[in-house]
Amino acid sequence: MARVAQLILDKTLEGSWSLVAVNSVQTSLSFDWAVTFTLDADTAIRIECPFTLLNRVSAPIELDPQSNPESLAPVLALVRRYFTELKISSFGEMHISFDGGYQVAIKPSPMYEAWDLWYENSIHLICLPGGGMAEWTSKDK
Repeated sequence: MARVAQLILDKTLEGSWSLVAVNSVQTSLSFDWAVTFTLDADTAIRIECPFTLLNRVSAPIELDPQSNPESLAPVLALVRRYFTELKISSFGEMHISFDGGYQVAIKPSPMYEAWDLWYENSIHLICLPGGGMAEWTSKDK
């Protein structure tokens, strides 16, 4: 029997966001001048600034999508991993958790948009330069 994937995005009263996943596999990973995780057909996270990859067995790895693409090879460990949770602070810090103890942590950039999140073609969140978030919903378009 196939697992049914479900992603649930929720905003708190304090302005932070969480995305909880049930049976959601990180289905696609792409590299250009950013790293993009596709969680399903309608949900994606694009990281455009330096970030940290953490796991249970080694020291944190600092990665920069703008650097030599070969240096991003450690991110390949996340291909086909189950996405478990995403948390975004109201300041714009994002933490993504995967099965096996993997995590990705992204802090706001002082000068650039550090990340974008598209959720089910209805919500678009962007980490603003210097911190904070902008959000658009399908009704804003």
